Amino acid sequence: MKRLKLLLITIILGSLAFPLRAEEEATVDRAGPVISFREAVYDAGETWEGESISHIFTFTNIGDAELKISRVRTTCGCTASNLSSDTIAPGESGEIRATFNTRGYRGRTTQPVFIHSNDRQNPTARVEIVTTIKTVAAFDPRNVQFGRVVQGQPAVREVSVVFDGDPVRVLEISAQPEFFSARIIEPEEPESAGPVRIEVTLSPEAPVGRHRGGLTARIDHPRMTSLTGRLLATVEGLIQHQPRMLFFNENEQSRRIEKYISLVNRAEQPVEIREVRSDVEAFQVEVNTVEPGKEFEISVRLRPDAAPGHYSGQVTIETDLPGQNVILVPLRSNISR
Repeated sequence: MKRLKLLLITIILGSLAFPLRAEEEATVDRAGPVISFREAVYDAGETWEGESISHIFTFTNIGDAELKISRVRTTCGCTASNLSSDTIAPGESGEIRATFNTRGYRGRTTQPVFIHSNDRQNPTARVEIVTTIKTVAAFDPRNVQFGRVVQGQPAVREVSVVFDGDPVRVLEISAQPEFFSARIIEPEEPESAGPVRIEVTLSPEAPVGRHRGGLTARIDHPRMTSLTGRLLATVEGLIQHQPRMLFFNENEQSRRIEKYISLVNRAEQPVEIREVRSDVEAFQVEVNTVEPGKEFEISVRLRPDAAPGHYSGQVTIETDLPGQNVILVPLRSNISR
C-alpha cells in the first residue's frame, strides 16, 4: 500500500514538472500567468556523436496576467537561451532555443531544459530533447582516473578503444597538457585495424594540485574523425598533510578545543618548517616536532581573548622543500547565534 501511494505521488509530481499539453489547456485555471508549450519533448531521432542538435521550443502565456521568465536552466552538455522577451503578456508567445552537443554521449539520451517563471501552478516547467546517439568507437573508460599520486612518482593507466560495429583504424593518439603522455601498446602499428590498447602516463614532473587533461585519438572514419576522453589526477607533494581543512563548530570554539594539522615528509632529504601563521587573528598556531625533518604537528586553537564566531581564512605553512615551500590549509569556524 505504501509503495502504491509513493508511486502515485511520484507520477503526480512528475506530471506537474512538464508544460501543459494542448488538450489540458481547456481545463486549466487561467488565473495569473500560465505557461503552455506547444511540445514538451522534441525527438531528434538518430544522430552521430559529436553533432549538435538545436530546437526552438515555443510557449504561450494562456493566463490572464503577465508571465515573467526568471531563468532557463540546462544540464551538462546542453545550452539554452530565451530568444524572445523575458516578459510575456497574456495571449502572447515566446521562444527558447536549446542546443545539445552530443560529444561524449552514446545510446538513447534525454537532455532536459528547465524554465523558471512566476507561473504559480507550474513554477519550473520542463521540456526535453531526446535522441539516439550512434558512435563508431569510444574510450573505455571515458574518464581516466589517476587518483592521488605523490609528486615524483610516475603513474600509469590503461584505456581501450572499443568499437560499435566494425573496427576502425586509430591513426594517432595524444594527451594534453604536457605532463600527460599516451602511446598505443597494442597493436604496435597505429594504422592496424582491430582492438586498441592505450597506455597513459602522468609524468613525475607534474606539479602539485588537481589536474584535468584530455585524451584524443584520431581515427579513420568518414563520420567521426576523432575520439576524446578526460584525464583526471591529483598530485600530492612530498610533504603530505591531514586534514585538508580545519573546521571549528560552536561547541569546539566555546570549549577552546585544540586541533592539529599533521605533516609527514616523504622526501629523502629532511625538511625544515620555516614559519607557520594564521591569517585569522582569532586563532593561534604553533609547530610541534614529532620527528626532526620528517614529521610535524601544527596546533591550532582559538585565542583565549578571542570571542567565538564566524571566521574564514587559512593556515600558511612555509618549508624549505623546493616545489612545495608553501602549504595552505583552509580554516573555517562557525557559530549559530
